[in-house]
Amino acid sequence: MNKINRYSWLIIARYLSGALSVEYYTYQSVVHFEGFFMTLPLALAFIYWSQKNNNLLLLTGSEIKKTDGFKMDLFLITTSFVLAVFLSLMMDLNNVDLRGAWPFLIFFISIYGYFFSLIYSLMGLVFIENHKKYTLYFASFIMLFFSLLSCFPRKIEIFNLLEIEPFYAMPILLLSFNLVVILALHLKNWISKKQSP
Repeated sequence: MNKINRYSWLIIARYLSGALSVEYYTYQSVVHFEGFFMTLPLALAFIYWSQKNNNLLLLTGSEIKKTDGFKMDLFLITTSFVLAVFLSLMMDLNNVDLRGAWPFLIFFISIYGYFFSLIYSLMGLVFIENHKKYTLYFASFIMLFFSLLSCFPRKIEIFNLLEIEPFYAMPILLLSFNLVVILALHLKNWISKKQSP
């Protein structure tokens, strides 16, 4: 038990609380624990991924190489999407559609989160300092936003031209914000190199 890291414990706790909550609410209408057993291999895969990257996740500061940062980003951001969907299961139990299709939602969000984190991780290869801390903040925001998605309006209007769902708008905004941060860091480093004698 001591060898299980905090990320694995977080995945276990969120998965069990989310999946068992939905199973309890749908106990009368579906095959018992069908969704739980469908999604259990995915949860175990994330726990395995977390345990495999345990030494990597303990690295700090200058110990983190670019390849390590890429792997760390990929794990942390993908996991934040999965944790968000587990949390949203508990927060949106009154949604009949969610209760009926929650195993498929978990798989969809996992794939969606993986591709998002792949883009983020590739952008992160050019980061220089405080990379892990920044990624943890970024992952926390993703988890918070996507777990509260049901509280947002169904569509957001942009300049009275088009409407877009927050589920699709937020990743674009997050990746744009990340790009601005990367460019600002490079500009700051370039100015400091120019000013140094």
